[in-house]
Amino acid sequence: MIAALRQAGGLVRDSVWPPACLACGHAIARPGLCAACAANWAAGRIERGCRRCGRPLAVGATTPCGGCATESFWNVRGLACVGRYDGVLRDLLLRLKFSASGDVAAWCGAALVEVIARRPWVGEIELIVPVPMHPLRRWQRAGNHAEQLAVEVSRRLERPLRRALRRTRMVPSQTRQASRTARLREVRDSFGPRRRPGVAGRCVCIVDNVVVSGATVHEVSRALRQAGARRIYAAVVGRR
Repeated sequence: MIAALRQAGGLVRDSVWPPACLACGHAIARPGLCAACAANWAAGRIERGCRRCGRPLAVGATTPCGGCATESFWNVRGLACVGRYDGVLRDLLLRLKFSASGDVAAWCGAALVEVIARRPWVGEIELIVPVPMHPLRRWQRAGNHAEQLAVEVSRRLERPLRRALRRTRMVPSQTRQASRTARLREVRDSFGPRRRPGVAGRCVCIVDNVVVSGATVHEVSRALRQAGARRIYAAVVGRR
């Protein structure tokens, strides 16, 4: 009965306010992306990525790739990534970041789960852990984009969500830092376990919107290891 009422309500809503493309806002027949944005989204997907760091791999390239194999700071066992942080994917993540769109979170979360499901480690995951947002940053934003994505991943994978960490200090946006070294220095010791993190001996998957240098994932993973996490993977929608 409730489902039927919701469906009827959705039909009334769509007749008054036709669905709009999540990326460009143009009217479309059904919720999602218009044809042009869908093509751009598909073109940006990373169909073959390094299993360790998520970088796109050329045909014939092996994994781990040459980049992550030389990065001593990379400390997660594997990373799942939807696509390149560009075009429509970038537009959607910016909309999620600054407007907290539930529709965008659902779209990106579904795409992320699709990628995670193809990873050999999907069966190992016991907990989903979002990258935490500092309270002052949360006050500035419409929502917590990493947590919105983590909620979708948790629901679709049927794994518990655990807010195991906290931000110990607020740092500038990592996209403004020029080098990997500067990013690592900026975020160092900016995360810590909550009073009862609940990850000891567990295999966890970190969820965030985008990876730039890997500095944030590195520090989040380090804090989870301090809290006793047994094994750590990561999943992001976009990668630069």
